[in-house]
Amino acid sequence: MALNDVWPAVLRHVSGGGSVKRIEVRRRGLRKMSEGWTIALLIGLTTAWVQGGEAPSHEIVHSAQFDVEYEVEEAALPLTTVELWCRRESGASWQRYGVDADRQSPVRFIAPSEGSYELFLIAGNTTGASSQPPSANSEPHLRVFVDSTPPAVQLHPARVAVRGGQRVVAVRWSALDAHLLPRGIELSYQSDGESTWRPICGERLSNSGQYDWLIPADLTGLIRLRLRAYDRGGHAGEALGDLVDVTAPVAPQAGSKAPVGPSATESARAARLLAEAREARQRRSLRLALARATEAARLDPGNVEAIAELGSVLYDLREWDRAGDAFELALGLDAGHRESRSGLARVLVQRHELERAGEHLKHIVDRDPNDARTWMDLGDVMLKRGDDVGARECYHRAATVDPRATDVAAAVQKRLDNLDVLRRRFSGAAAGAD
Repeated sequence: MALNDVWPAVLRHVSGGGSVKRIEVRRRGLRKMSEGWTIALLIGLTTAWVQGGEAPSHEIVHSAQFDVEYEVEEAALPLTTVELWCRRESGASWQRYGVDADRQSPVRFIAPSEGSYELFLIAGNTTGASSQPPSANSEPHLRVFVDSTPPAVQLHPARVAVRGGQRVVAVRWSALDAHLLPRGIELSYQSDGESTWRPICGERLSNSGQYDWLIPADLTGLIRLRLRAYDRGGHAGEALGDLVDVTAPVAPQAGSKAPVGPSATESARAARLLAEAREARQRRSLRLALARATEAARLDPGNVEAIAELGSVLYDLREWDRAGDAFELALGLDAGHRESRSGLARVLVQRHELERAGEHLKHIVDRDPNDARTWMDLGDVMLKRGDDVGARECYHRAATVDPRATDVAAAVQKRLDNLDVLRRRFSGAAAGAD
């Protein structure tokens, strides 16, 4: 068998209840060594069973840490090394995650954030290693999708109005999750005093944040709305609305739209909370800042500044995926919001998605060529990608486009004076933690 051939996966139920079961995932790869012995690899995970019983392209793991178990033929013992390699996405550079110090199964993997990972195991003894370090084209031994948190959802107060002679409920929501399904929003309602939930529309919706529901002619009285948001990991975030009377709304003038948006009181309170969040973040009281920014965004879901501040607080808390959700939500409301785009670029750098980070930073300087700090940030991304020429060009622009940005010019000069050190530091970070 060729060095990197892997047999198809065999899945077997072990235990569990409901729709989520414990599954033993066996992937046996025969790794030919210099003396002819082989390694059989066994991966044990807790995964979500997919409908229809077919193996997913990624095994779904509901924990940031899990064990990778491996088996070795007795003739191959004793092992001298066991290395675990990983990468975030297909085609990206592999990083040596670490070694199994006792060379006895299992080896623990801790995902730095949620998302897709590919894993590759190399074992060795005195005769050699089971394979060379994986290359960009190497097939992983296992693909996993780590998702341990459900979507964060908010269902904003429903507003009932008359439009064109028909009653309409303006349903507005916020749903934050880095891995939300493309059409993962489910809306339903329940009449007061009943236990049955009825769908508002026949299929799930995209996360647009709004849906205007034409109330059925025979529906009157008090109802309650329910929002569910589903992510790729099988999680569902749920929010229930307050009771709302759909019988006799105040009818606006013909042709007018259902009223949306916060009241003047809500907007004023949201503005105060936003100011408190910014002050708390400056004091590094990040949990307080998070509470204030979250409440501000809840009260005024169209307030881009509040959502961007929420993203900044989450970034400072090193919650990269949730921060990215907030910045993307803000950009969905205002694609020209600089702080949200810059914040999203910072998140992407932390997730080692350097190409996308560079695209967002380039978007900013294309619209404001005199943004010295963004030119410097773009230079850092270029350097991390190994583009020294591009990095120098960005640093030069950062130092010259705005004579008032003396702090940026000083920081750029320091980078240029220590370019070799930075290059080694960035390349070391790209190689991963050993």
